[in-house]
Amino acid sequence: MLKNAQGLVIQCLEEDEQLQSYFREKTGLRLTVTTNPNDIVPPAGFLSLAGGEIHRGGSTSEVSFTLLLLLPYFKNTQDCLEAVDGVILTLFRIKQAIGMVTIVGVGDLIPPADDSPTWTVPLTITMTL
Repeated sequence: MLKNAQGLVIQCLEEDEQLQSYFREKTGLRLTVTTNPNDIVPPAGFLSLAGGEIHRGGSTSEVSFTLLLLLPYFKNTQDCLEAVDGVILTLFRIKQAIGMVTIVGVGDLIPPADDSPTWTVPLTITMTL
């Protein structure tokens, strides 16, 4: 159940052509999403389980994931926010038998440091299962 929901988030983000076109246009690269911190090559998202409540029987279960977006090469806050908007809109398209995204929380937008061109944006994704 959890693994299927996690896989659905990854698949949805990596296969959305509109989102991928945006990233290719801005960075020259596709957005990838991984669950392995050693495989992160920006632009990327690191997806991890944040918690959940799994109910037995007919009750609705809920699970949350943290998606840490690492967004390089965006020139300004506006470009970065457009990328985050694209990710959020793509996540809200998840409405399948496995689950449906109901909430996406956005954390603090962390601008690039002097030695790195990468913006960091944490998202919390809540799904009903």
